[in-house]
Amino acid sequence: MPLHKLLSVTIEANKSNKSEAKPSSTLNASVVVKNLPNTARKQAFLTSTINMTMSDISFAKNDLDYIFKNKDSICAVVFAPTSYSVYIDRAPFSKRHPQLDRQFKYIENTGIKVVNLTSMLRKSATNENIHQPLWWADDTHWRSHGIMLAAEHVVRTTRCIR
Repeated sequence: MPLHKLLSVTIEANKSNKSEAKPSSTLNASVVVKNLPNTARKQAFLTSTINMTMSDISFAKNDLDYIFKNKDSICAVVFAPTSYSVYIDRAPFSKRHPQLDRQFKYIENTGIKVVNLTSMLRKSATNENIHQPLWWADDTHWRSHGIMLAAEHVVRTTRCIR
């Protein structure tokens, strides 16, 4: 989400909650801004992204059916975590998304490589350079450094991409 849109959403959320003044760091706002633990920078998170991060997400049956039907042409399944799960929520993937974790194990047992980028990005985030963050501060998308790290990791951990 671009900064101007983020500010607009935050201003509108604050207008609608004027009777109950709430800080922008509550989960009741559309946007939550947090100080990141290992840097001096702030990061904005959409509450919908936080909710997804904290939910037990999983593949829909038709998506799993597609994967298994086309397994001979699928190099890998790559899981891209949310910025909130990398920077703030430190719960293990298996505890936060137990259904998806089981599905990943099942997929791997059929011979398809699963690349979960969560651990690698968390490790990178602990040493994050303030001038080269992984995510845009006001957006849910990776910056070029995050893209590069993810791409290098996928190439390193899969045999079908070289």
